[in-house]
Amino acid sequence: LDEPTTGFDPSARRNAWEIVRGMRRLGKTILLTTHYMDEAQNLTDRVCVVSAGEVVRIGTPASLRAERAETRIQFIRPDGGDVPVVGEVVPGDDAGLVAMMTETPTQALHELTAWAVARGIELERLEVSQPSLEDVYLELTGGE
Repeated sequence: LDEPTTGFDPSARRNAWEIVRGMRRLGKTILLTTHYMDEAQNLTDRVCVVSAGEVVRIGTPASLRAERAETRIQFIRPDGGDVPVVGEVVPGDDAGLVAMMTETPTQALHELTAWAVARGIELERLEVSQPSLEDVYLELTGGE
């Protein structure tokens, strides 16, 4: 299937995904090309990343994502400014958003939440996210 959901609205896209999943459950092998990394992450058993006509990496979506081990923790900076640094500070998506990358998310969250609880602070918009296949693709291809 070559770019099977290009131009689809979200509903049609999900329906197409279900058709592909149904074929997979029937034991069919499907070769899928896509620029939508969320589609590859959700539909494939194996991914081949190609850049400039060259194979860059082959693996399962999970194994490729695991190569980029860092977890992103982000939240709105509480009033009063200073927060504990529990990972590598990276630019936030919005003004006032604190974002950090860590390879030890459980420990980092423990330190961060213990700090907040001790001060009676609610960490607004607290999010913890693993790297997506798109993040990995951009890293492997130099952001192409």
